[in-house]
Amino acid sequence: MERLLSMKHRVDPMNVFRDNVDFGKFDQN
Repeated sequence: MERLLSMKHRVDPMNVFRDNVDFGKFDQN
């Protein structure tokens, strides 16, 4: 189960993009 979720998170570009945007907001603001 954990392996499946990890792979899905890695393959899903929207999740990665959203994560980067969230961290970027903290850095810029």
